[in-house]
Amino acid sequence: MTSTPLTTSLEDWLHGDAEIIAQNKEALGDGWTVGATFLELHSRALETISARYGGNATPQERAILFLGIHALNLATVAMRMAVCGNFDTVPYLFRALMDCHSLIQGCSRDADLAERFLDGEEKLAGSARRKFITELQEAGYLDDAKWIEKRFLADYDAGNDLAHIGATQVRRVIEEGNGRLEPRLGGRANADEASLAWAATLEQEHWALIWLNSVVADEAWSADFAAAQRLFTPFMARVSPPTDKEDNP
Repeated sequence: MTSTPLTTSLEDWLHGDAEIIAQNKEALGDGWTVGATFLELHSRALETISARYGGNATPQERAILFLGIHALNLATVAMRMAVCGNFDTVPYLFRALMDCHSLIQGCSRDADLAERFLDGEEKLAGSARRKFITELQEAGYLDDAKWIEKRFLADYDAGNDLAHIGATQVRRVIEEGNGRLEPRLGGRANADEASLAWAATLEQEHWALIWLNSVVADEAWSADFAAAQRLFTPFMARVSPPTDKEDNP
């Protein structure tokens, strides 16, 4: 039995094109540092939580740890897709990222929700988001509740739209050059697309770290997170500037 030799190895497909990665990475600027720092903080938080819980974790603690690990894996894959130029596929992860950080927040505040999640009940993220908004309103944080609800709804709508295959996704494989539109296999370099995909991933990872911050309760970790936020904020403003005052908390 004979076969045509492979011109591209599986490693090439999985790791991406080095030239494309380099171009997209350059376009990210400080966003690259923010991404690296966020993943490092996320990993440190999980190590701290795991060591604290030991082998006697409650269902609530197990849920937080499991969701935290899943969120880290999702963010890592999304960042890899963004920098490799897989702009047609990375949007499918945005809804999962949002649901993950919503469940981390919900389970950290509600032991019953954590047990329901571990028992296999699905579609709990939306109710966790709504409960959090209600708690803010009842506590008198009306402006914060309004802003967070607006952001959650915007992210939810966008995540839902992008979770379905459509022309918007498919067109992201096309590269324009020399007066022609050409589809690119594997990924492509594009500063705007890379920055937008990276920013969307960082936005959801930022929420995950906010909720983990309350669970970790470590001053050194919180200080490092605050330092990362000082780079995160201007990067997000550069990539997706607010359209009105309400977009700035």
